[in-house]
Amino acid sequence: MNREISRFFEAYEDTGRRIYTARAEDFARYLRAWLANLDNAPPVLGLEVTRLCSTTTWSDVEATVISNPGSMVGSGRLAWPDDLDARIGGHMALLRRLASNELDPVNFAFDYFYSGDNNINRTIQEMAEHLFEPHAEELRRHLERIAEDVEDEAVAPASDRIVSFDHNSAIFHEVLASVAEVDERLRESNEVPPDDKARIHVEIRTGVDLLKAPRTRPQAVKLVLLGALGWLAIEFSSSAVGIAAQHAWNLLTKLLAGF
Repeated sequence: MNREISRFFEAYEDTGRRIYTARAEDFARYLRAWLANLDNAPPVLGLEVTRLCSTTTWSDVEATVISNPGSMVGSGRLAWPDDLDARIGGHMALLRRLASNELDPVNFAFDYFYSGDNNINRTIQEMAEHLFEPHAEELRRHLERIAEDVEDEAVAPASDRIVSFDHNSAIFHEVLASVAEVDERLRESNEVPPDDKARIHVEIRTGVDLLKAPRTRPQAVKLVLLGALGWLAIEFSSSAVGIAAQHAWNLLTKLLAGF
C-alpha cells in the first residue's frame, strides 16, 4: 500500500478512536475531524467516498431509516437498508448531520440509544459503539478492498486499459447532453463559490474531451468527470445544478460500467 493511502488509514484509525470514548461536548468535534480526513482521502478513495455519499440523501434517511422515538430513552429505531452502498451513504448523511450539529448529538443519542441510565457521556458512548463504530469498520473494509485493487493494478498496468467509447451510442449522447446541462446550470448558479465554479468548469471540459477522444483511459474519466459531478451532487443536492449533476452522474456511471 503506498505511503499516501497508508497515512490516510492511520489518520482514519486515529480520529476514529477519539470518537469511541468521546464525551458529549467533544463528540461532534471529533466526528468533524474524522470526516475531514475522509473528505481529503487520496483521489482513488475520495472518488469512491463521493460516489457512496451520492447514493443516499438526508431526506432518504429521514423517510426510510429513522422512526419517531417514543417517550422512553432509547426507544427510537434505525432501519438501515441491506444494500451496502445505500447503507454506507445513509450512515454518512446521518454522521454529517451530527457533526454539524444540525442534528443535536445528545438529543439524538437519548432518542435512539440507552446506556442503562441517563448519564449523558455514557449515552453518547453507547451511540459511538452502536452507530459510529460498525459504520467506520464497514467503510474501512470497503475502502481497503479498493486500495488493494489499485495496488494490484499498479503491479499489472495493462489492467488500466485504454479503450474507445462508442461515440454513436444512445447512452454516449445522453451523457454528453446531461453534462452540458450541468455546465449550463453551473454558469447560472449563484450558490457555487466562484473558485469552485471555475475549477468544476475546467474539470467538466477536460472530462468531455476525454470522452470524445478516439481512445482514452476510463480511470481518467472517472477521476476527473465523475468526481466533479459527484461533488456537485452532494454539495448542492437540493439545487438545480445538484439535481442535474446527480442525473449526469447516474448516466456516466452506466456508460462506464463496462470498463
